[in-house]
This record gives sequence, structure tokens and C-alpha cells, in this order.
Amino acid sequence: MPFFYNFTLHRKKNSPHNIVDIDSDTYDCIIIDINSVNHHLLKKIQNKINTTIINIIFISHTDYDNKITLSDTYKPYLFEYNHIEGLQKKLINQLFNKRKPNNSQPSPTRVSKNRILIVDDNVSLRLYSGILLKNAGYDVVEADNGLNALNYLQEATVDLILIDSQMPVMSGIETTKEIRTNNKYHAHQHIPIICYSGSLDENQKESFINVGMTDLLLKPTSKAILLHTVNKWLQT
Repeated sequence: MPFFYNFTLHRKKNSPHNIVDIDSDTYDCIIIDINSVNHHLLKKIQNKINTTIINIIFISHTDYDNKITLSDTYKPYLFEYNHIEGLQKKLINQLFNKRKPNNSQPSPTRVSKNRILIVDDNVSLRLYSGILLKNAGYDVVEADNGLNALNYLQEATVDLILIDSQMPVMSGIETTKEIRTNNKYHAHQHIPIICYSGSLDENQKESFINVGMTDLLLKPTSKAILLHTVNKWLQT
């Protein structure tokens, strides 16, 4: 999962000796599985995080027998889950979604938003890219393969497509060819199509451009590069 979200993951066993590292290491977020700690260690953790600004998240599987009860202070930071996919979505929303302070003023409502279609069979990548683009103010729709993307484009319009080069059912290359050459998709024949690929050698770059892709991104890419590339082509 860290590969697709472009962050570094450090794993540490829960022990009293590791608690002192919470403030000395440079972390943006600390995730603690409370099913693997005892009450004594949990108390040490709670005492420690009172003095840190790092984002702390407790996770717990709903079927785990050895339940530890958190105080009311820490319940808002507890994510309970049945399946790892559900936990993944909760964590990524917590890490990447912007949260406004309670006293902040609401931003003006946009009259219209650019709509971006993300086409990728990798759920993690779609989730990560979608959150970043939504936070930037774009309207985002998703498809898990090229065929589903084409079906969507026959019913609705988008302003930009971010597409994986290799997917089951229909690849990004085949999908781009259809969009650029089939009159069923005439409304999208000239919109930006950005290829998202795990590898980009010179031959691949040439083949992607030849089928009609507008730009290329090597995944995983940083938030800054993704937003800069999308904004660049939507402003032209």
C-alpha cells in the first residue's frame, strides 16, 4: 500500500522501549494496533501522545477477543474494521483528506468543476489519486477498466482522463485508441488523456504518444506532480 500512496512506512513492535521514539523520529502519523498491546503499554502510549502533534490512529479488528477499552479522549482516534480493504479506505481518508478548523470560513461554492475520469484496476491507486484530486476541487469519477470507462463516456462527459496503461478487460492503450478514433466518443476525442504507467522507457513513451495519449506519469507519482500535470492540461 505505501508504494501507491507515495509515503514511507516504518514498522515497530509495541514495547516500552519503542514508546520513547515517538517524538524523536520524524513521523507524520503513527498507527497503533491496540489488539497487540496490553493495558500497561497502552497507558504509556496515551501519556506519550499527549505531548505530540503527530497524527495518532488506533486500529482494532472487530473480531479480536482481547478487547482493550480506550478512554473517551481516544475513542475518536479508533478505527474498527472487519476487512483490510475497509481499514485501508479509512486510513487513506484520514491521512489525505483535508479537514478545516472549526472556526474556518466555508470556501465559495464553484459554479462548475472540471470532471476527471480515473481508469485503473488498482483500487489503492484510484483511491489515492481520487482523494488528492477531490481535495484540489475537481469532480472525480472512476472506472476499473477501459471498457467500463468507454461505457461511461457514452453517457456523460469528462474534461480529462487519467488512465493506467495496462489493465484487464481493456488496457489504457486500447481505450485511448477507441476514444481518439471512434466517433461514438467524438465529445472526448480531443480532451487530455494522461497515461499512468509503472514503467516508461523511450519505446513505451513513443507508443503511448502515438496512440493519442497527451502526457505520461510514472506511478507512483507525488501529489505535487500529479496536480501540476492535471492542472497544466486543464488550463490549456
